[in-house]
Amino acid sequence: MPPKKKGRQTNNKKKNRGAGHGRSSQPTQSAPARPSRPAPIGPMSVQTPPDMSEFERRNQQLHQDYPTVYRRYKDATRRFFNYMEKQGVPEGSTMSVNTIMAIADKMYEEGRVVDPMALKDLKLAIRVRNRVARSVYRGGDSGHQHLLAVLVYCWTVLETLPRSSTKGTTETEYYEEVSGGSENRYAPLQGEIEDDEEDDEEMDETVFPSAPVPRPEPELEPMSLEELMNSDERHDSVLFLLSLEEIMAMVVQQYQVILKNHEFNLEADVPQSAIIEELIEASVATNMGIQQVHKLELDLELQYPHLTNPYRVLATVVLPEVTKQITATLRQHASVKCTEKDVIIFLGDCLECSFRNISDPINRAKSIVPELCEQFQVDSQGEQELRRLVKAVHTMVIFEVPFFMEKVGNQQLVSEIQAVVPSLGSPSWLSMDHIGGTRAIHHTIRLLQSFGQIIKRTPLDKEVRSCQNGYFAPSPWIPGRSSSIAGELDELLMTDILPHFVTMYRHGILAIKELPMMDEVAPFWVNIGNYIRHPEKTVSWTLAFSVHAMLTAVLETDRIFDSLVTLTETMFDNFFEQVEWAQEVVKSEPDSTNDLKFRHNTGIVLFLKNLGFGGRGKRAIWNPLCAGTIFSYINFFGNLEVGSTLLDNRAQLRIIMYLFHGLLLNGIVRKGQVPFLDIIYECFKNSRAIWEGPMPRRGELVQRFWMCFGLNAEDSRKLARMAQEWYDPGARHNGDRRDPTWKRRKMKALEPAEFSKSYRRVCNRDFHDVVDNYHTPEQRQRNNGRDFYKLTVRTNDTLDAIDEEQQLLSLNFIPCGAILEQFVCSLVRIMQWDPLIKSMMSRSNRNGGDEHRQGAVHLFALHLLGALDFAADPMDQEFLEVPLGRASSHFLTVFFNNLDPRRAMWFQAVSVVD
Repeated sequence: MPPKKKGRQTNNKKKNRGAGHGRSSQPTQSAPARPSRPAPIGPMSVQTPPDMSEFERRNQQLHQDYPTVYRRYKDATRRFFNYMEKQGVPEGSTMSVNTIMAIADKMYEEGRVVDPMALKDLKLAIRVRNRVARSVYRGGDSGHQHLLAVLVYCWTVLETLPRSSTKGTTETEYYEEVSGGSENRYAPLQGEIEDDEEDDEEMDETVFPSAPVPRPEPELEPMSLEELMNSDERHDSVLFLLSLEEIMAMVVQQYQVILKNHEFNLEADVPQSAIIEELIEASVATNMGIQQVHKLELDLELQYPHLTNPYRVLATVVLPEVTKQITATLRQHASVKCTEKDVIIFLGDCLECSFRNISDPINRAKSIVPELCEQFQVDSQGEQELRRLVKAVHTMVIFEVPFFMEKVGNQQLVSEIQAVVPSLGSPSWLSMDHIGGTRAIHHTIRLLQSFGQIIKRTPLDKEVRSCQNGYFAPSPWIPGRSSSIAGELDELLMTDILPHFVTMYRHGILAIKELPMMDEVAPFWVNIGNYIRHPEKTVSWTLAFSVHAMLTAVLETDRIFDSLVTLTETMFDNFFEQVEWAQEVVKSEPDSTNDLKFRHNTGIVLFLKNLGFGGRGKRAIWNPLCAGTIFSYINFFGNLEVGSTLLDNRAQLRIIMYLFHGLLLNGIVRKGQVPFLDIIYECFKNSRAIWEGPMPRRGELVQRFWMCFGLNAEDSRKLARMAQEWYDPGARHNGDRRDPTWKRRKMKALEPAEFSKSYRRVCNRDFHDVVDNYHTPEQRQRNNGRDFYKLTVRTNDTLDAIDEEQQLLSLNFIPCGAILEQFVCSLVRIMQWDPLIKSMMSRSNRNGGDEHRQGAVHLFALHLLGALDFAADPMDQEFLEVPLGRASSHFLTVFFNNLDPRRAMWFQAVSVVD
């Protein structure tokens, strides 16, 4: 396959992250331009799981608004056939593959006008079928090859005809007409497809010749449209595997970036924790790929209900000759008619028998042939021939995906055969760079299927152990020496990673609690959990892809693997140490300690610490994909979803944002003077929950502050006028300054979707405003509607959002909220408001932390913010004999500049500069 062209690379933005490509947020640490980026067995000692019901998904619709490629090209082929049929079937003919050539010839002879929408459908059908035909599998049987030739012939004929005006039939009208009045729900997404290798004119001339081509000879028994569509399983199976290859190539690129930038960070003296953001990016991209594979797998099964597992797909794609031999045997020796689908099911199930352990009680190796013979009444001679073919299939499996000891046992035989057939003995079923050859995904399938029996037979109170040492490799796996997945990573997977996965799901928190948002954020872990809970089931493509992606990440980062394991474990511990530190900070403020929301949500986040599993199975937990997915989960769920409520649970964030903004507007403090607040200010400057619109100017601060608390515009204006009357001598008195409106306010909670685009993309699957920044207009038009193109654009946009928000994502919201809360409590004392608030509470017979904070908020908005909003010189204003501007700005600067930002930033955000 030729190299990917610029604009088709899933993480192409990484290529541009060098000189001249800075980040928008204020850096905490700057770096020079970087290179290319594209325990004992038994229940864990954990606390009772906290109630997380409020964080279950709120009927969130997962946006999957585009069809898979094989559904699109089939719809296009069907529409083209229907269009041609409406042009008039020749007298005495029935609609078939042969007929459309006759219709095309008649249209040419009569000089008819052709609908451009029909040509678009024809072009799509040719492109996709040509893509499969050019693959190593040659696009299926002679019937499908003949169809491609017929479609190309029709293209050369119809393309010369005049086209109907674009002002005539609309796309929707065309779709309704050719689909018999049923509108295609994917109509808006139908656009020309353009594959990686098809961007140049030479390829277009090959696929869509401008000169006439010979008219294909009509078939003696032409296929009807429905026969064609129903027999397309091999063609679509090849497309499915090619799609897996493309998505895995995306995964490879992500972890190549990790390797390059980790090594660069070491050379450039950049904090090593900066790689955490890129691990999150890589895991997000990979998990989006896993979700897409799941969709592709379901759609393939929907199209072909008999292709329910990888074995039947593999039988369809790589064993067509064996299929023909079995079909011929059954035709000759069976009394009951057997269809090709029946043969595919049988052959796929034979493959599954060879992939399962011989001792597996589910293995049907001994009964599969007798069962088939009984079903179709096969005679003894036919049964003997079937047994011979099944034995040959088993031998093929052992040669194709052998375990180490099998390879050793067969070495003499393989050497003798290779002397005659040199290619034998190396994986050859899938000739693809990322899921075939030495990275064969079907090898991973065999490992998973084999290990499933080990899980099933191991009692819950026993440690899962694989085969004895040396069965999967001659020696334990050592990082830095691997060059392939198949064979070289078997020992790591079977004796280290998978056994510890089982322990996690049998004895860790994943065994006792279904964590919210796992489907959205961590489908990798969801697939692993389903596998461990039901190890006897047939391995799915989605599971195989998930584990294969993990092994791919290990291989791509092989030479820095152990250093990444140590670093990621350290950063994980650091996150929770900061949360525990925040608990101690809040204890110093009694009113804050009594806040039930703080205690409950902090408990939820600390519960997630058990994902670390006490340091056992480090290579299972802290390999690049697993670590990145854990970091994604504690970031998007633990930090943004749960932690954001504690960032402002007592209005501390709003108070400080408005105070800092007011001081900036008045020139009392400058950007860069308080670096920690610069970071927070930059992160939340566009938050509607904080500002209720654009950043307020002088004269708007108090009103906007109250609006962000949930007051309507009229009540907010009343309270703003009260503040103005205090601090603007020219303001007209407008009645009693005492207004109880503020007591009735309802503060609007921070919603992470409002201030974090990456949260919307990852957790809500909200891509309604996605932007393609990496393709030309021509490329966008050609690719519009293709499933991998959509995945690419959405992945790029999501990674861009993570990159732009890395300062935000590096903040640990719980300690950050605790720091802000400590500042607000101290500010109330510095400004001498505490006695006044307590006096007000005493007169109203109201006590408690919430009442105290409401009083503080009222005094803050009326006096401190009022002076910054309306006073000619806030530095000259006093309340309770305390200089408002001078005291607040001095305390703010001293407090936050004496703060160690590492208390609230769990990894180092890095900015790239020229």
